[in-house]
Amino acid sequence: VLRDGEEMHVGLLDVFSIRRHRLEVTTVGKGTDCGVTFSAYTDFKPGDVLQCIHFVKRKAEVVRVESGGMRVIDDRPEKVKGKGR
Repeated sequence: VLRDGEEMHVGLLDVFSIRRHRLEVTTVGKGTDCGVTFSAYTDFKPGDVLQCIHFVKRKAEVVRVESGGMRVIDDRPEKVKGKGR
């Protein structure tokens, strides 16, 4: 949670509920408004920014190099369409 560029809270926030048009929902479409309630942090102010990070686990590809060592190959595309900044 960022407020005026300063970190107000760092760490995971468990989502207690998500509401859209007064109904409790499990997903909300991209670009739509919703209300979110967190179970551990409640000191939100207008203008606060929620910084969300999505972690992805994937198996690394390792190859042997001429010197006898190993090297991890990163074959991910530079930018995935619709993802990232």
